[in-house]
Amino acid sequence: MTRPLAVVVSLLLALPALAAKPEEEALKRAFEGRWVRVKVDLPASHKGLDLRFDRERPMDMAQHADRLREYDVAIAADSRQQVTRVKLKDDMIEFHLGGGGFNWGSDTTTRSFTARSKTRREQDLDKEIKAETDRERRRRLERERDDLRDERERRDARERREVEDWNQQARLRDAERSLRSGSRINLRFKKRVPAEVLTSEGLERTLQPWVEMGGAAEPGEASTDPDADTTGGMPDAPEELRKGLLYDEVEALLGRALRRERCTLAEDLVCLRATFADPESDGEIEALFVQDVLVRFGPRQP
Repeated sequence: MTRPLAVVVSLLLALPALAAKPEEEALKRAFEGRWVRVKVDLPASHKGLDLRFDRERPMDMAQHADRLREYDVAIAADSRQQVTRVKLKDDMIEFHLGGGGFNWGSDTTTRSFTARSKTRREQDLDKEIKAETDRERRRRLERERDDLRDERERRDARERREVEDWNQQARLRDAERSLRSGSRINLRFKKRVPAEVLTSEGLERTLQPWVEMGGAAEPGEASTDPDADTTGGMPDAPEELRKGLLYDEVEALLGRALRRERCTLAEDLVCLRATFADPESDGEIEALFVQDVLVRFGPRQP
């Protein structure tokens, strides 16, 4: 490698380090790995909650409600989550929680179907048929072309069914992943993030109406929440209750549902919210089913 080229390569490799903002690094050190308590439901999407501080009321409740209806809740209010990333841009700060949220544009595992184009032989036959003057020969050419077309359409129909079957399961998997992928809070400002927000104290103060800050993560415990439960969302849940059970199996454990409500997740995936009496307390258990499969449950919030 020549010296000028080596210098260019070295500079290119160094660009990420040169581009790193010292304020961003300071915020990362202050918040990433910390456990916080969220004060508002956050949607199962990387779009998260937008807070616009160039407006009198930063939180647009109508927009937030639309996102919760479209994507459902990934992080429930009053739950504890770990800060997984803090990203600084010119006019905003992304505050990622529990993974930062599922991207329904790039994270989905659905497939698309594309019908085959005419083969070269079909195209040639079209030309020959158009130019052929002999009636009997034209009919033979048309039969050959039609057979090729029918075979192509049969293959397309078979592959279309395979893609549809795959996507039915993929939408279920994606919906389950979205509920486990966390969410984020986007702090948006006019033109630039103010200097007073670029300190740990300033960011904590700015987020205070929506996030209650906890302590830093202990060494070696970055992925362990001391208050977290291991029963799918409910500390005092019956031992038998777990994600993946079918609706009938949950009713066999908890009894008939007190209330049921149909809902729709992204990609028009039908879901069901059901409320059951908690057999171990005087409270209630709220459960979310997708395609009749239990994907999340926890104590019903009053």
